Amino acid sequence: MRKRDMAPFQGHTRWMTKFNLRLPDDLFERAKSAAAADDRSLNSWLVSLVRREVGGSEHRPARDV
Repeated sequence: MRKRDMAPFQGHTRWMTKFNLRLPDDLFERAKSAAAADDRSLNSWLVSLVRREVGGSEHRPARDV
């Protein structure tokens, strides 16, 4: 996992839950593209979306150049 991908998880001391998410193929491909455009793994990108929707804060470092 890239260092940047860990940003959503830094500072978390609690256990994390893993679960399977089923997406239609076309939605999966679009989500992967959106995550790549944001320079994130798909998992990190999905975590940021869920956090935003449930009202959590997200701490993202400045983009590495």
